[in-house]
Amino acid sequence: MQNLRVGVIGGGAAGIGHSVVVFEKNSSVGGVWNYNEDPTADSCTYESLRTNLPTVVMQLKGFPFPAEVPCYPSHVDVLNYLKSYAAHFHVDEVIRLNSSVTRVYKDENSAWKICVSSPDRGHYEEAVDRLVVCNGHFSKPFYSTVTGIENFRGTIEHSKTYRAPGPYVGKNVLIVGRGPSGDEISKELMENGAKSAIVSSEKYVAQTSNESPDLQPQASVDHIEADGTVVLSDGTRLAPDSVEATPQAIPLDVDDSRTMKPSIDYIDPSGKVYFIDGSYIETPDAIIFCTGYVYSFGDVLPPGLLFPEALSRRENIGLDEDLTAEVVAATTAGHVVAPTYKQVFSVEDPTLAFIGLPFDTTTFQCFELQSIWMARVFSGLVELPSQSEMISNFYEEIRQTKSPLRKNVHCLGLKHFRYFTEISELSKSPVDVVDFALFGDAAYLLVNFEDFRSATYRQDPVTRKWTRRFKPKGSLTELVKTFD
Repeated sequence: MQNLRVGVIGGGAAGIGHSVVVFEKNSSVGGVWNYNEDPTADSCTYESLRTNLPTVVMQLKGFPFPAEVPCYPSHVDVLNYLKSYAAHFHVDEVIRLNSSVTRVYKDENSAWKICVSSPDRGHYEEAVDRLVVCNGHFSKPFYSTVTGIENFRGTIEHSKTYRAPGPYVGKNVLIVGRGPSGDEISKELMENGAKSAIVSSEKYVAQTSNESPDLQPQASVDHIEADGTVVLSDGTRLAPDSVEATPQAIPLDVDDSRTMKPSIDYIDPSGKVYFIDGSYIETPDAIIFCTGYVYSFGDVLPPGLLFPEALSRRENIGLDEDLTAEVVAATTAGHVVAPTYKQVFSVEDPTLAFIGLPFDTTTFQCFELQSIWMARVFSGLVELPSQSEMISNFYEEIRQTKSPLRKNVHCLGLKHFRYFTEISELSKSPVDVVDFALFGDAAYLLVNFEDFRSATYRQDPVTRKWTRRFKPKGSLTELVKTFD
């Protein structure tokens, strides 16, 4: 096996079996889990953040979370876990902290050159044979377009800069987006003195009779099986690909004091905010965009490796005109990284790999599985298909992806099971079907119960079987499930 030098951008996915150097721009490993109370700091973690998946589906092989850590840990717990992992496997020995990568390019010998800036070494270049980009996508915030936003005179921020509810006491706050961050932040605001929290979301369900909006989410879901099959309460079985990848919003309690609204239509000259159902609110004091992030590492990569620039290399890209236009728009805006083979290898140059593009999945386990495949390819133990086969595969996956592409290309959701199985087969690294069942169960609780974090998962030290216990709010019955 050829001994390669591998450069990794971002503090993760090291230990490949070659000479590895990792460049981390922060002063500590852990990436986005490093909390900084300064809202201008390069961190997207807020003070009260807890995970929305349990440790059982977050932990990496051979390194469980400590027993004393709650099933749904805080950001402090996760950061400590990552630091312990790095120390245990000696990953910290190959990481250069406070090292920002400003540009990468290939020299005349086809070696990758990484341009680095650090306080200790100044500006320098490092030559590597293979390049791994795993600096995530929680750095560059995405703001959805709002007609008339220039008419708003209050404060505007993104969830990336949100840290705590204190500044919003006594204020009317409009939250745009009801993903995990939007849901958690809006609840925290109302629990800590905000005058009102109005949540605008595409997931809005109109209020009927005396019921609270969104009170009936995926209420007919009975459970999710290990292969991603969704089983409804009437026995109907739905294949993962027939179900929306992104689940509906978590249901509201009847005593939830937030106000739910559909998407914003426009803001008028007086500052009133109108919604697409014709309703409006008076000018809020603040707007918090909880609308996600875009991928930003394309700024440091050589031109021509990614769409839209890479499109010019191909006369026949295998997509119709409308789909091509959507791909161009999604990649130009930073919502999609393309073209890649199975969301890991650059089709244009397979000596470049991306770790961590997918979301709505068991993030750490996804990183781990992708890294195993990438390491085995770089080691020559596993071969990639030809470039023409990889680009054909990419186009076929684009054609099968539901619109809008900007939201769904990298979103796994219930496609998690199929994707993990596929990468497992490609890497010749088996995955545990019990992990699939545990993730399906955790996803079911997340979608259907606001108090999902009260669930516990425990492994019997003798049988090694996992048991989940959960008593929903207001219920006298404890739900118990064992995973074989």
